[in-house]
Amino acid sequence: CKAQFILGNCYYNGYGIDVDYAEALSWREKVAEAGDAQAQFLVAQQYFSGIGTLFDAERAKHWYTLSAENGNVEAQFELAKLLENGKDRVKKNLAGAFYWYKKAAEADDIYAILKVGQMYDAGIGIGKNIEKALYWYEKAAAKNSIDAIYYLANMSLYIHRDIPKCIAGYEKILKLTQNKKMKGLVLTKLGIFYSQGIGVKKDTYKAMYYYRDAVANDSAEAAYLLGNFYLQQKDYGAAKRAVEVFMLGADCGSIACRKKLAELYINGIVVQKSKNNAIKWLAEAAKSGDVEAEIKMLELLQSDDESQHDEEKASEEKADGLNSNLADKLADIFS
Repeated sequence: CKAQFILGNCYYNGYGIDVDYAEALSWREKVAEAGDAQAQFLVAQQYFSGIGTLFDAERAKHWYTLSAENGNVEAQFELAKLLENGKDRVKKNLAGAFYWYKKAAEADDIYAILKVGQMYDAGIGIGKNIEKALYWYEKAAAKNSIDAIYYLANMSLYIHRDIPKCIAGYEKILKLTQNKKMKGLVLTKLGIFYSQGIGVKKDTYKAMYYYRDAVANDSAEAAYLLGNFYLQQKDYGAAKRAVEVFMLGADCGSIACRKKLAELYINGIVVQKSKNNAIKWLAEAAKSGDVEAEIKMLELLQSDDESQHDEEKASEEKADGLNSNLADKLADIFS
């Protein structure tokens, strides 16, 4: 069996021989049928991925199950995922998924440990149990699982009202992660705490520091908050920075930033008054499903009141691709 297993791996990886996935599967399956847990797992992987054979979720499940029952932790985790999501003719089985995630978690798999915590937290495949969720999250956090630390921080905030512990969790995440999305999220939350003095002494400058870092990590929410901070300073230089930050947030998908830019163009605050630029940003917000922005955009389109000179108006309409006919304008905006 050992020689067959090695031969299968040689065919799969091209060690001393041409790669032949079908031949690899043939030799691995012989070993799997003899009860080898690792071979069973590798066979399952090939059937699930359709490598060297046709994709077959049912056969993958069969081999994952045998391998999992033989104690292969990877197989336990993959079987749990398959049962959680279902695939092809394999139906979802959330209770079964929980069972195998828990088996893998008890074998110290960090991803399974986190998953068990999430399932207890949400009551998926098992009865909702916050205390057990907390237990498993803490086990994952002890292994520096960023998601687990984040969940624990939020539980400290929303369940236990322990803001200092929540903040400590967020700050730990910043030391451990390089994930921009997570960093942006956590930095924004810290900025809000210091901006409003929630659980900490109010510190506007520290809040701005966190917001700036959050914007650098693509947080659209932080861009809106930081932009408003700059506007409140009533300084032209700061106001110009506000517009720049709102632009960044708008590019990151912030509806609030798009609407704020429209407001600035409508009123001529910091930027030159421009009905067409206001319409452009309202349209962007409307495309993201904001009804208020759509209504305001339609009002502007229907209005004959233009604050720009005719020459400026013609130039902007050409640049923005807006036609004088309302129907054409709407077609351009939503095309």
